[in-house]
Order: sequence, then C-alpha cells, then structure tokens
Amino acid sequence: MTSTEASATEPPLVQRARRLYPSIAERAADVEKQRYVHPDSIDEMIDAGLTRGLQSAAYGGAEANPAEFYQAVSEIAKACTSTGWILMVLGVHTWEMAHMSKELNDELFGDDPTTLISSSYNMQGNVATKVPGGYRLTGSWKSSSGILHSSWVALGANVEGEPAPYNFVIPVKDVKSIDDWHVLGLAGTGSRSVVVEDVFIPEHRAIDRDVLRSGFGPGLKHTDAPLYRVPQSLIYTSVSSAPALGAGWRFYEEFKTAYGVSKTVSRSLGDDRLMLTRLAEARGNLSVAGTVPRIRLQEAYDAACEGREQSDLQVAQAMYDISRNGKLIFDIAASLFPTLRPNAVYSSNIMQRLYRDILVARSHGTANIDERGQAMAMVDLGLPGEHTMFLPPERRAAACERAEKLGYL
Repeated sequence: MTSTEASATEPPLVQRARRLYPSIAERAADVEKQRYVHPDSIDEMIDAGLTRGLQSAAYGGAEANPAEFYQAVSEIAKACTSTGWILMVLGVHTWEMAHMSKELNDELFGDDPTTLISSSYNMQGNVATKVPGGYRLTGSWKSSSGILHSSWVALGANVEGEPAPYNFVIPVKDVKSIDDWHVLGLAGTGSRSVVVEDVFIPEHRAIDRDVLRSGFGPGLKHTDAPLYRVPQSLIYTSVSSAPALGAGWRFYEEFKTAYGVSKTVSRSLGDDRLMLTRLAEARGNLSVAGTVPRIRLQEAYDAACEGREQSDLQVAQAMYDISRNGKLIFDIAASLFPTLRPNAVYSSNIMQRLYRDILVARSHGTANIDERGQAMAMVDLGLPGEHTMFLPPERRAAACERAEKLGYL
C-alpha cells in the first residue's frame, strides 16, 4: 500500500494522515527553505482533526488511542519530517492541558477547540517568583517548535521555594519570539527562542511538574478518559520517535530509487548481494522501529482502560524501547547514505535533507537512550531509577501530598 492509499482497517486518524500525504509532500522542500511549516499544511491537519488527536472530547478532541496518534504522526512525517514533528509537538500539548485546570482549558479551547500550544520545557536557569494569585516570570527559552502557529506557549521554570519545577501556560501575545532557528536539520519546524519579561501568570495556568508527571493534575477530576491515565513519560518520549520513524521509511523508499541513479554508471540493487543484505537489515529495523513503540503505547493504553497501573519496570522499559527509535533509524541512514552517488549531497536532493532531519531528531532529548537506559537498569535492580521524565516512588508520594493540599484529588 502506498502512502496515499488509506485502508479501511486503519484507525481514522491514520487514514486522514495518509490522505494529506500528497499536498504535504509537495510543500516539503519549500518548508525547509522558509524554515517553518506551510500554513496550508497546518490548516489541513487542523481540518482533519489531527492536531486534536489527543485533546479532550469535552473540548472537541478525539481522545484517540496514543498508538493511533503515533502512527498518524509518522505518516505525516513521511511526507515532511518537519511537518510531522510539529504535529507531534502540538498534539502532545493538548494531552497535557487535559491534566490542568478546567479554568485554563475553558480559556484555551472554550471558544476555539483548534487552539494550538507551543512549548519550551527546559528550565534553562529560569526561576519564577510566587506572588499573590500566581507567579511572575522573566527569562528566555530556546527552540519553541511551532510557536509561529500557536496562540499559547508552555514554558518550564523553577519556582523559588518549591521542590519541583513548574510548567506555565502563557499567551503568545505576552512573549517575544526570536528568529534564530538556523540549524542542521528539521529546519522547517519554525522553532524560535522565547523571551518573557516580568509576566504575571495566574495560578490556574501553572502546574507543579511532579504533580503532572505523577498523574495528579486537577483536570483529571473532570474526565475518566483512559488516555489521560497513560504515563506522561510515554506520551512525551514519542516526540522524536514518531517523526524519525516516518523520515526513516521515506529515506528507505527514496534510497531504492536513488541508489542506481547516475549518468555514467548503471547500478542495480538486485545485482549487489551486499546491498541486498543492507537493505533487508534496514527494512527489518524499520519494522521494529514502527512496531515496538506502538506495542508499548498500546500496552499502556490497555492498562489504563482496564484501570490497571503498570509497574515502574514496565514504564521504564517502554520509555527505553520508544526512545531507541532515534538511534536505530539514524544508524539505518548512516549505513545507506554513503553508498549513494555524490549527487546525494546536493541541497536539491531529498536524500540529504532526510539524512539531516533524522540526525537532528536523534539529537532531541526524548531520544536520549543513555538516560532512559540508566533509569530502566536501576529499576530492574530494585534501585530508585530517576531522570527527567521518570520519578521514583518517594517523589511521586510527595507530589501526591502536594496535590491533595491543593485540592486536586
């Protein structure tokens, strides 16, 4: 089945994503040149309901199985890696908002369910100050992907006197974005630095990050949807994995055509036993890269539907398995790219663009298999494994106490 054909047996979001392939693929080269996703592509994904895949049904969302959303993102990324990246980033933010206050969700989606939210979660030394009724924040953040298309942005910062960082949701009109996204790959994501100068943020637009990651957010009092009982660590680990998967499959398909292209020498993959072995290995690894994350997301979703809580080891294992995609797919590209003709390095050649996109996706924090591997190994040994997206039991217990005091539970 080609990328433009939709099977009746596939989930709705995946079918819709496949139908957008031709138009999004046609714009891909221009997206890299202009360094942001084409507005028509954003509109098409909104109209298809893709950006609302993980959004609460109470606010016009699909509340889809995360494994389905993951697959839909990878289909868009086959057409354009940067566009798939933006879909994943904007999509996971609607999942996060469902955990936050009803007041904030009414602000965001009450009048317009198609509202888009960008982010930059790394604290980068920024510290908010608690004041009556909320917080005051000043600082700067790097690489907020999709901010050109968004009307709100979520920013991470430490808070004076608080044990955990917070996420703050701020109208884009109250921040300054800086056009500094001059990068090696994923050039079309439209990422920008964000500057905030002494902005007041009401309490209902902020959340303790440990509370959020432990599943104790105030929004969960208003929804029984199993989607929001899936650990945040699995949802957010998918950020680089799904776009990388789509780019990897596109690289593989384009490679089969590009390998023999030459004006002077004719080559055929079918006549080269070494290349046949490499090609088989590449397809096999892509199959693993597509199958394992969907299985892990499906397992987590099934557990949530059944009211079961996965063990720490199951969650840590799933995070590690999903995060491996970046390395696995880059290794495929790194193995095959040097075997192409020299014309593959020209800026007009899709192969070099896909190669660079895959490299940068591999460099994202969510693809850091060393961090996730360390956490998994520690949990497997009975130790309190911890990293930025996985909290040990004592921190989850402390977050639960804070959530109870705040009236979230």
